Amino acid sequence: MRINFVITGLDVGGAEQMLAHIATGLTSRGHAARVFSLLPPPDRSGVVDQIQHAGIAITFGNATSLRHAHRLQKALRRWLNETPADLTQSFMFHANVMTGLVIDDAHRMIAGLRVADPSRLRRWIERRYLRRCDGLTCVSSAVASFATERLDVPTSKCHVITNGVDVVRFQNAKPLDWTQFGLPRHKDVTLYVGRLHPQKNLDLLWQHIDQIAPADGNRMLVLIGDGPQRAQWLSRRNQIGPDRVAVLPWMPDVACAYQGAKVLVLASHFEGMANVVLEAMASGRPVVCSDVEGCRDLVGHDPNQYFAAGDGHAMVDRLNAFWCDANLATQTGRENQKHVASKFSITKMVDGYEQLYINLGSVRK
Repeated sequence: MRINFVITGLDVGGAEQMLAHIATGLTSRGHAARVFSLLPPPDRSGVVDQIQHAGIAITFGNATSLRHAHRLQKALRRWLNETPADLTQSFMFHANVMTGLVIDDAHRMIAGLRVADPSRLRRWIERRYLRRCDGLTCVSSAVASFATERLDVPTSKCHVITNGVDVVRFQNAKPLDWTQFGLPRHKDVTLYVGRLHPQKNLDLLWQHIDQIAPADGNRMLVLIGDGPQRAQWLSRRNQIGPDRVAVLPWMPDVACAYQGAKVLVLASHFEGMANVVLEAMASGRPVVCSDVEGCRDLVGHDPNQYFAAGDGHAMVDRLNAFWCDANLATQTGRENQKHVASKFSITKMVDGYEQLYINLGSVRK
């Protein structure tokens, strides 16, 4: 099959990594893929390199603001029409909207919903353009429910295909030596990986910082990532001391960080299916995450690993169980690793997309 992929950008993030796995996986099976990114080439080239190494062409729309919307619309329409394809798959909000805006009845479109964002304006916009799609891939059952209930997408058009993870890569990573960042050697690390953004409810971690990283204790909180709250967290680190809180920049490979941590924490207000949870589980680590979209799909087998969103006391209770019981942490990590290996492999994810594309692409409009 000939498949177009349209995505908002190709910086290193969960959706971007999954697109790279899907596009390269399908190419290795004999399908033809090409990619259109609305944004310019990113500073961090990991995903771009992975895609181009597989011989997949990438076109960049080079849009950086709404001022470029008209030009971008023309460029994407021209790109879609220059080489006929069996179908076009879009990923992420802006790509869904732009593809829905320009695609015509001669093209078959599958949109991709990867997060259940409750914003009214965003829902109103996306609802309008998702009407054009022939199918909608959803990363979790909760996201599919969100699509039918909040975006008015018919159930028949929703297809749940969960994310996948390379378990071997994360399992075999060497533990990160935290001292290279000037951190104490013998502290138990509670790790957060991701955007430093209000969606992630990092304020909940700060509200309970005396339990997560007590003064003169053996525990510390390490945050890895960038975002609008980075300066705030650097100020907080300076306030209580770098032996309790560390704020590290984005890393090209976080597998070693999971291996160097005691437990992963994620307190998000909403998600779709958090790749960091998948990755920590693949690394053989326990996780403590809020019970939001997609997280139950990942850790529903173990209620000790999730808590009601916003319930900081429950979060601390779950974390405390792993802090105080090394055997429980080890056993939970092993079970997590087995769980994702059997249910959330990259091969299984690519199988899902390939079968969906075959089914929808075989019936022309």
